[in-house]
Amino acid sequence: MMEETNEETEKSVEVDSVSNQLQEAAIETETKQETVAVTPAKVSTTIPEPVPVVIPASPIAPPAFNITPVIPTAAPSSGPITPPVFPTSPAMPAVAPVYPTPTVVPTVVPVAPPSQGVPRENEASIDIDISSSNSVPASPSGTGIIGWFAGSRIINKMKTGMETMITTLDPGMKEYIRSGGDIDIVITSEQETKVSAVREAFQTVFGKATVRPQASHVTTAPQPVGYTSGVKSAEERITNLRRSGEIASQQPVISVENFMAELLPDKWFDIGCLLLKDPRHDIELQLFTQAIPIPTEIVSQIQDETPADYNLRWSGFSVTLGEVIQKRMPHVDRKQWHLAYSGVSRREMLLIAARSLAGIYQQRLPTSLEI
Repeated sequence: MMEETNEETEKSVEVDSVSNQLQEAAIETETKQETVAVTPAKVSTTIPEPVPVVIPASPIAPPAFNITPVIPTAAPSSGPITPPVFPTSPAMPAVAPVYPTPTVVPTVVPVAPPSQGVPRENEASIDIDISSSNSVPASPSGTGIIGWFAGSRIINKMKTGMETMITTLDPGMKEYIRSGGDIDIVITSEQETKVSAVREAFQTVFGKATVRPQASHVTTAPQPVGYTSGVKSAEERITNLRRSGEIASQQPVISVENFMAELLPDKWFDIGCLLLKDPRHDIELQLFTQAIPIPTEIVSQIQDETPADYNLRWSGFSVTLGEVIQKRMPHVDRKQWHLAYSGVSRREMLLIAARSLAGIYQQRLPTSLEI
């Protein structure tokens, strides 16, 4: 019995020992697992070596110099403290770009004045080459006829500019500057209104024209009535000048005459007639200004003041339209009443008609005019 008890006791001791060993092994295994889980991973702290960078050498290498700092020494307490002096870097030499010098080849071209006519086609030009090499050939565009035309345009522009400046400062000089040329016209009146209008019109159309006033008289009524009477009065002024010998027989002449006309029943108008005669070129032109209405009371007064037995009543009235208007309106000039009644002066109406007359006359003249 005792032996059996001892055996059981030994067995239980062995079992307990094995159980303790298993528990210790389990605890040790858990500890190792925790250690592995908690331990951080090792990080590589090795820094890779830098890769060398190859910089190409500059075509202009900077000058080599050594910089040796000067370390100041302690100054005695009695004197001022000298600041440290560091050497400065020498300035880099400036490289200025070099450009090729252009070659200038001037061309001297003689320009003929307009009065000498068109030069010959083979007119020579003088080229002066002041370059030593790589000279550029001169352009032939400035020589010959082309160069002459360019010079003529410049001269004409300068002349026109001077004329404009002079006539602006003194309008009276326009008559003298634009006088001359191939056109020489005589006007059968000395009234400035007629003369200035005709002169300006012909100088505008022809560029230059001479318009000379020459007074003439008529044997018809002072106030013509109707187109036929107006044209006849203008013709008579030209005929009387030729008969008196005051103008040449072939001299172109312009005559201006105003007349009254009843264009509608009891509707009277004042109209101007411009007559041009050029016997040399067999040209005769008639032109009329715009019609200005005349108040009925003025027409009645003109008729009343003309005697019934007036010997020239067939051609018109003995009293002019301007004289009657001046009696009714003393502040109005008898020769400038058109502006007061119509808002347009007589000179403006004559100027427009005279420009048309000059334009038609220019078309009728031969291409090669010889006066």
